[in-house]
Amino acid sequence: MKRWLVLSVMLLVAIVALAPVLWAGPPAPNGVGPEAVNVAVRPATLYVYPGQVFDVRIQLEGSGGVVGADMWLRFDTTYLKALAVYDGGALPVQLAASVDNTTGVVKYGAGTFGSPVNAPFTLAIVRFQAKGPLGNTNLVLDPAHTDVQGTSGSLLGALVNGTVHIVPAPTPTPTPTVTPTPT
Repeated sequence: MKRWLVLSVMLLVAIVALAPVLWAGPPAPNGVGPEAVNVAVRPATLYVYPGQVFDVRIQLEGSGGVVGADMWLRFDTTYLKALAVYDGGALPVQLAASVDNTTGVVKYGAGTFGSPVNAPFTLAIVRFQAKGPLGNTNLVLDPAHTDVQGTSGSLLGALVNGTVHIVPAPTPTPTPTVTPTPT
């Protein structure tokens, strides 16, 4: 009888201790839920002229606390030339920053050794120059080399790519000038 009572008390204590875990359900997968952070090319659509220099932001969007992030942005070297990649300013430790116009990839990574930085914020700014020919090309975040880390693992949600439309430059319209008339 005494043994049965001890085992019953132990079972009750175990059930009470495990109740929050048993009824909480399975943990959310990485990058899903309120802490998910999307990585986005902003603006998502651009219209530029051949020879025009322009910037795109790599934006972290969501509400998670970020301790590190990295991305590879792929582009078509037929249409674009990457000029530089700049720090977005939110994560203080730059880990990688490179531009490769042979393979068409911009790489950037940054982090913090301090407290997590809450999204949304700009991770990096990439400067491009449009080349000829006219046409459309994509700026693609490489899913195999893009991630956002929080204190307990990946926060990566969706990847939002961009599109660049290279259009003809407008032809200047002559403005009429006033010419004095002889009197």
